[in-house]
Amino acid sequence: MRPSLVLRGTNYNPTKVNLRLRKAYRGSRTPVLPLARRLADGDSRKGAAAARTDIVNPALCDDILSYIGPSLSQYKNCDIVDVCPGAGLWSSKLHDFLKPRRHVLLEPDKFYTPFLKPLLEAPGSTYIDGPAGDEALSSIANTFHQGLLPDQHPFPKGDPRLNETNTSLLLLLNLSGVKASSIKKTYFATREVLNVLTGTASTGSGLGRYGHVRMLVWVGDYYKERMLPNDLNLLDAHNLSIYHHTRIHLIADRPGPRAAREDTTVELASAVRAADKMRLAGIEVPPHRQNRYHQMALSLLKDRDAEDVQAELRAKIIPDKSPLEELHELQELFKSKSHSWTNIGPWRERLDHLQNVLEKSLMDRRRNHLKFIEKWAVADEVSRLEVIIGDENRPAQERLEAKTHWEKLKAELDKKDFRGRVLEQLLPLVIDHRRAFYQNPSLLEWDNRPFEPLATKQNEFYPQQSLCLADFDPKPRVREQALKDLAYWQRLTSSLFQRYAHPLGTSLDKLRLGSSEAILPELRAVRDPMRGGSLDVNDVRVRSLTLEMLDEVVDAWKNWTFRPADLEKQFTKSRPDFSDYLDEGTPEVRSFYL
Repeated sequence: MRPSLVLRGTNYNPTKVNLRLRKAYRGSRTPVLPLARRLADGDSRKGAAAARTDIVNPALCDDILSYIGPSLSQYKNCDIVDVCPGAGLWSSKLHDFLKPRRHVLLEPDKFYTPFLKPLLEAPGSTYIDGPAGDEALSSIANTFHQGLLPDQHPFPKGDPRLNETNTSLLLLLNLSGVKASSIKKTYFATREVLNVLTGTASTGSGLGRYGHVRMLVWVGDYYKERMLPNDLNLLDAHNLSIYHHTRIHLIADRPGPRAAREDTTVELASAVRAADKMRLAGIEVPPHRQNRYHQMALSLLKDRDAEDVQAELRAKIIPDKSPLEELHELQELFKSKSHSWTNIGPWRERLDHLQNVLEKSLMDRRRNHLKFIEKWAVADEVSRLEVIIGDENRPAQERLEAKTHWEKLKAELDKKDFRGRVLEQLLPLVIDHRRAFYQNPSLLEWDNRPFEPLATKQNEFYPQQSLCLADFDPKPRVREQALKDLAYWQRLTSSLFQRYAHPLGTSLDKLRLGSSEAILPELRAVRDPMRGGSLDVNDVRVRSLTLEMLDEVVDAWKNWTFRPADLEKQFTKSRPDFSDYLDEGTPEVRSFYL
C-alpha cells in the first residue's frame, strides 16, 4: 500500500513523508565508514540474515568503553560468551579492554568468517570458536555443556554465591538479527530470549547456577522502547517481570525526535533529574554524544539548583512553548546559525519531525493540553492531600482538614465537562504520568536512570538503523522463585495489562465478573498514597500499578478460593511460554534452562 494511503487520516504530511521514505530506503544500505564498505562488498544475504546489524564505528566503541569503563574494570581477565559478534568490532574492542582469559565467539552466519578468522588465529589468541547455532539460547547452553569454560562451576543450591555477582563471567549479545519475518515478530523473539536469560537470576537455573551474570546486549529500537519505556502505555507484564530481578541501564541509543511526554514538563524533569545525579557522581556525557533533552537539562542547571528547576517544571505542567512555536524557533536558529548546541544532530531531527507534522495537528495538541491544565493542577493537589491523609505521623486535625479539602477537589476532578475520545484518554494519561514520575521511586525505570545514554548516529551501524546498548545487571534475590511461579506471575499480569488504561477493578472483572469484590479488599499498597496508590481505587489504573501492587494482586488471586478453573489452568500450564523457542531436539539445552 502506498504511504499516502497509509498516512491518510494521520497527523503527518504524506508528500513529505513519501520523499523521506524514498531517501531512507536508498540510504539505509549505503556504507559510509570503512568497515561498513567492507561489509557491503559481496553481501548477497537475503531475508532475515540481511537484517543483521553491525557496529561499524570504532569511535563509538571507544566512547562507550570510556563511559562505562569504571564499572567494567572488575571484569578484567574474565570469561566472555559472545553471541552473534558479527564483524567483531565491538567484540575486539571490549576484548582489548578486558583482556579475558577466554572469549567464546558464537557466530552462526558464515558470512562473518573472514572478519573473525584473524581474531581466532592470532598468536596467543584467547578467542574460541564456539558451538554457534541459529538459536542464541541453545548456543549459550552448549558452550557450558561442551566444557569451553572450565573455570566456571555451577554453585550448589543454597550457596550464598548464587546471590552474588559473578565478575568472572560476562555475556555479550547482539539480538538485532533474531530471525523473524517482521519487526514485531523480531520483538517477540528478542523478548523471549531475554525473558529466559534474565529469569535465571531468580529461578537459579541456566546462567543463574553460576551466580549473577551481567549482560551487555545490543537490541533494536522497537524493543528498546518497550524495554525501558518513557510512556506508561508501553508498560507490560514482560518488562515489569524483568524489573523484578534485573536492573537495566541504557548505555547508548539513538535519541528519537519525539518523546511520549513532550507535551508536558515531565520528560524534561526526568532529564534534569538524571543530569543532577550525573553531576553529583562526576559523570559527563561527551558533548558530541549528548541528546537533546540532556542539553536542555544542562542549560537549566547551569546557574541554578536542581530543586528550584524541578519545582518550576512541576508547577508549569506544560512547556512554555507550543510545538508550533518550537518549530518556528528552530527554523530561525538553523537559518541564522546562532545556536549553541553541543550536538546538532538531535535538533536537526527534531526540526525534521516538526516539519513533517501537519500544522493543524501541532495546534490541536497544544489546544487540548491547555484545556486540561487546571484539572491537572487539581489532580496534583489531590495527590498531595492523599499523602497527608495517609500519613499517620501527621496530626489528626491536619489529616481531617486535608480529607475535607480532598473530597471537595475530588468531586471537581471527577466532573466530566468535556467530550471526545482524545480528551477522555488525555486527561487520565497525563495524571498517571505525573503521579508515576513524582512518586518515590518513580514507577518507570527510565525515570530512575543514574545517567543518560550516549547518543548514537545511524551511520555508525550497517545497515544504517538504530541499535541501542543495554546493560542487564541482576538484582540480589530476596527469595528464590520457581519457574512455574514466575510464569504464573507473567500470565496473570499479562491478562490484566490487556486493559492497561482501565481501573484495576474493571480489569479484574473482565477476567471474571465479580473478582474485584474478592481481590481489591485484600490489597494494601493500591489504597496507600505513600506507596503510589490512591484513596479512591478507581483512580488506580492498571498501567499505574507498581511491582509491589502486582505482587499483592497475584498473591490475592492465588489465595482466592473461587478463582476460575479455566483461568487457573491457563496460568499454571506446565510448559513455560518460552519452551517452544528452545531447541526441543536437544534435551541438554532444555535441562540447562528448566
